[in-house]
Amino acid sequence: MRVLLILLMLISTAYSAGLPQKNIPIEIRSVSARFDQDSNKATFIKNVIFKRGGLTVKSNKLVIYRNKSGAVVRAVATGSVHIQNIDKKKQFTASSESAVYSKKDQTLILTGGPVKFSDGTNKGEGEKLVYHIDTRNSELFSDKHPITLIVIPKKAK
Repeated sequence: MRVLLILLMLISTAYSAGLPQKNIPIEIRSVSARFDQDSNKATFIKNVIFKRGGLTVKSNKLVIYRNKSGAVVRAVATGSVHIQNIDKKKQFTASSESAVYSKKDQTLILTGGPVKFSDGTNKGEGEKLVYHIDTRNSELFSDKHPITLIVIPKKAK
């Protein structure tokens, strides 16, 4: 249980540092893009790279859904998803086959693969990772195989 609590703290710190903030530009690169004004949806296909501040998300496809006022309400990255968040104190990386952000549910859900993640020191692996943005809590699931955690204790001062 202590290991899971440590994992939850590590993941929450890493993801909270990469949460959307105002006035930080977004850069998206891809081979092609489609914009559907009627449904407020933008689809980026092949070699997609999304950057905002220290957050980088790479995938084969990225679909961004906006509400009528233009705010992002959902984003779905699929195909060889790699997430990297670098802030002043920590680095966090994760890989999966799918990552879904929901503003309404305040979640980021990584599935497929296995889902692998690292904070630069500690590592983990499972089939599904659910990060609750509002509470900064995380859940790691695996139905077919046990989850794997490698936690390196900090040195005593």
